[in-house]
Amino acid sequence: MSVFRPLPLGTPIPGSLHSVSCSLPTMADVIGYEERDARVLEAMRAGYPRFAVHPLVQELTRTLAAEVARPGEQLWPVLTARAAAALVAQLGAGRARATAHAGVAVVLHAAEPELAQRAKLWLQHTGGLLSSRGAEDALVRLGRRAAAAPEAVHSGDARAEVERQLLPLFAGASGRDLFLAGSGMGAMHAAFRAIARAQAARGRTAWVQLGWLYLDTIALLKKFTPDPARDHLVQHDVTDLAALERLFAAHGPRIAGVITEAPTNPCSRPATSPPSRRSRTGTGRA
Repeated sequence: MSVFRPLPLGTPIPGSLHSVSCSLPTMADVIGYEERDARVLEAMRAGYPRFAVHPLVQELTRTLAAEVARPGEQLWPVLTARAAAALVAQLGAGRARATAHAGVAVVLHAAEPELAQRAKLWLQHTGGLLSSRGAEDALVRLGRRAAAAPEAVHSGDARAEVERQLLPLFAGASGRDLFLAGSGMGAMHAAFRAIARAQAARGRTAWVQLGWLYLDTIALLKKFTPDPARDHLVQHDVTDLAALERLFAAHGPRIAGVITEAPTNPCSRPATSPPSRRSRTGTGRA
């Protein structure tokens, strides 16, 4: 018998209001999450913002919709006005609109399942949904909450502290080289788009996927390269350097960059085909 007592299914970790992970104590629970088993999904009270809309964001969405949405419109609170404009462009300017209310950038579109799914996936792949703390602050501004929940925060210059911790890891880097993002997926998307734009000016639009990546990282390559059928190059086996060399020999002048994850999942390294859905499970997404 294990000396550790498992947390009940769905228990938020670490247990704060802004927890973005939860307990999946058994392998059956992990598989149930990946296979969208109602037993597991209904027990989850927290989740990564890419996959689960935080209760505070849900509360703010309802509040903003009641104040600014037109009849038959669906609303999404997003991180910035720039993100709102990009989402409108993705959905089509004639089918969506951007505005702001209570200091929050929002996108509204007709409450149609197809548009809602496109908006959800775009926000998931780019990390553009408003954070739980951003939603909490907005609810305070709107008078829906008396104050933000108490939590330990850095008392000094937060950016200076981040720089103090990170810059020593990169020789020769300065504060001008450090860019902060609202989420990990947002940082990945921003870095990818910045490099892709610079490389496209040199005629380099192809990207190499080396190994099996997080699904939303793969989505960047499938959805945000100019021509995914041409520009998304895949080398699944991270140990087959000869195959990687052949890929560069064939496409080198077009390659903008290589995306890999280290360490990668040792169970997800097929030479010719991606892993099954079950082989890419992981509690990190819960």
